[in-house]
Amino acid sequence: MGMSDQACSDALRASWRPRVGYRPGEHDAEPFVGDVPLEALVERRPVPLARGGREIALDVRLVMGRQWLRMTAGIGDHADDFVARYPVDPPAPGDADRLAHPEAWRAYAAAAGRLMDGGKLRDHLTAAAGNRAYDGIAGIAPADQSRLDEQAARFLAWYDRLIAQPPARDAWTPERLEYRFACAAPTRYGRRGDCKQCPAPRRSVPVTSAGRGRPLCLLERLDQFV
Repeated sequence: MGMSDQACSDALRASWRPRVGYRPGEHDAEPFVGDVPLEALVERRPVPLARGGREIALDVRLVMGRQWLRMTAGIGDHADDFVARYPVDPPAPGDADRLAHPEAWRAYAAAAGRLMDGGKLRDHLTAAAGNRAYDGIAGIAPADQSRLDEQAARFLAWYDRLIAQPPARDAWTPERLEYRFACAAPTRYGRRGDCKQCPAPRRSVPVTSAGRGRPLCLLERLDQFV
């Protein structure tokens, strides 16, 4: 027995609404801006440059150093000065975690004294508002200093784009080894409280619709990833 045209139409009917709300784990909900893909927003994990007071992530630090030298190549001739100011330190005799692994030992031996540690530069720039990349480097002309300040701001912005560091509240649930988050989309009802579809207790979050300035009633759906 075949389906009528009306039944087929009803079966294929669907609707789409953009995400406007996001809630990581059991934290508070926040607006979903959309400038970062959902996968990156949910699954980003911290990429530390130090742990326990010790510098780590040599590969990232070297990428940062190369980027800084590339950005400042046309500003005087200070590449060697920056390498000396922000050096890669060779492993100390007590650094068993580095000396016990030939690959790590070779990497530090090849970079120490030759390449720039861009992580040290970033740490210095972000430690205080008045810090400058050329602090401790003599012989830099005032005209070059202003240009280096401009590149320092671009360098920090570049790093923030390179690695999407999560805020303190992220979606990772370590005890379950999975990501937990909720996405919300506006219903056809215009104001929070008007929606009869919200489950009890209501879990809708007040998020202002872009450009309209009115609250939306949101239904949340929890998606879990392992």
